[in-house]
This record gives sequence, structure tokens and C-alpha cells, in this order.
Amino acid sequence: MSAGRLVIHVGLPKAASSALQFWCDAQRTRLLAEGVDYPDPRSPHLMRKHSRLVPELLDGHADTLAQDVAASRSPTVLVSNEGFSVRYPAFSRQARPALIAAAGGRRITLFLISRESGPWLRSLWAQGILDAPMQGRPPMTDAFESFAARPETQRMLDLPAVAAGMQAMTGADQVVQATAEGDWLGALLSLLGVAPRPDDAPPRAHRAAPAHTIELVRRVMAQAGDQPGPVRMALLAAIEADAPTGNVTIANTALGFARRSERQQQQAARRLAESLRRVSPDAGEMAALHATICAWAAARMGS
Repeated sequence: MSAGRLVIHVGLPKAASSALQFWCDAQRTRLLAEGVDYPDPRSPHLMRKHSRLVPELLDGHADTLAQDVAASRSPTVLVSNEGFSVRYPAFSRQARPALIAAAGGRRITLFLISRESGPWLRSLWAQGILDAPMQGRPPMTDAFESFAARPETQRMLDLPAVAAGMQAMTGADQVVQATAEGDWLGALLSLLGVAPRPDDAPPRAHRAAPAHTIELVRRVMAQAGDQPGPVRMALLAAIEADAPTGNVTIANTALGFARRSERQQQQAARRLAESLRRVSPDAGEMAALHATICAWAAARMGS
């Protein structure tokens, strides 16, 4: 199908992205009936975003998107990956022609949700502490003030420039903007031409972890040494097992840890225990969580 439109929800991260993705995935039948195709994310984890989109554009292609668009018979195709707004400056030179080709003649429209800068920055920092680092990079263990002062963080605060940069990169006809504090779902439905319903309400899909949990993770990961991956997996699995937060990143990581072999889990628990011994937690909730995780690691280290 050559006519129609491709709508890409591009972020911002930590600005209702998970709520949008879970809502669209749950409403796929309804959306299809109204001419909007939200393709199956085919995600290996709990998140319902189109997780292949950004990595493929970094590599200079958009094969998965091209397959989804080619298979669709709907006037509008909607895909979502909030990492787009963060990573687009690093996309391959081939990303723009690959994206335009993947659209298959459809016009491209971007949908961007922003959030009040103060709470958004702190939420973005906290998520960065929890996220797996990009390949070849160390985990993010900056204090909040250092993170906020980073040039790439400051760049994200210039929303008009971010919107203009993404529009130029994609050849989009427009960037439709909404705010997480406002009626972003209503704005999305209006863009898609979908009739709202009185009971429309986005889910609370991705909760923030408590401040003491984030700070403990930051301190532990700063002591993780040259193999932070196993330490992170074991640490977040321990948090999910004994102090669930409702944070999807922590839950996803715990699922990944559970799929590892017993030997891998034991090795990760040992590395976690070594890192924990080098951390001095603050009194109160952080100390209690530290003790709980220490006991969890000790129980899983094996002989």
C-alpha cells in the first residue's frame, strides 16, 4: 500500500511512553477497526514498544519497520520507540533514506510528548541508573547534578531544536507535540483520527523506583568493576524478588536473570556480593534494602 501515513511516536523517554505503548497494544483491535495499525511489537520483554526501530536505524537500516509497513493494509501505521528522540543524532547516514524507503510512500508524521523539565530530568537520570549500558560503555553512575550538566542532557532540554532535528532527519511533514501533564492521549487520538471514548484512560504502566533504591543501585554499580552486566542483572533481580517497585525495567531484568543457567546465576550473585561489600548505605531504607540484597546474594552464591 503506497498511500497513507506513518506516525512515529519518538519520545521523550520518561514522558508517558510506556503508558502510550501499553494502551496502543491493548487497543490494537479497536485501532485497526478505525484504520490505524499498531504492529505487534514482537518484544522479548514486558515493554510494548517497537524495540528494533532505534537499533536498526543506528545500523543504517529499517528492515523491521519496512516489513510492518508493507504488511499493513491500514491507512495509518503507528510505531513507538521513545529512544528515537535520544539517539537520532547518532543514527547512521543511511538511516534517513532507509526510514523513508521503509515508509513505502506514506507521509511521515512524528508525535512527541514532553514533560516539565525539572521532574523529567530527575526521572531520566533515575532510569539511566537502572538501564543496561550501551555496548562498549560503562554503566551510568553519575550523581544527578553531573548528569544534568552533560552536554547531551542539555541538548534534550532544547525541545524546539530536538523536534526540528528529528523532522529534518526523517523528512516528516510535521511534529505534533503534547505534554505528559496534559491530555496527550486525546492529542494522539486526534492525530490518528480515532474517536475518543468516555472510558479512555492510559494505564500506569511503568512506575518510578524509590529514591533510596536508585541511589543504592548507583553506588553498587559504581563498584561493579569490569563486568557490570552480571552485577546489574543480579542486583535488579534481587530488588524485584524482595522489594518489587512496579518498575518495568527492574521486572524485565529479573525475567532475564531467571532465564540464565544456575551456574550463571551463582556467578552473578558472587559478583554482586563483592560489589555490595564495597558499598556503605545510608541509614534507614537504603540500609535495610542493602541488607536484604546481601542476604539474597548469599543464598544464591552456591558452594
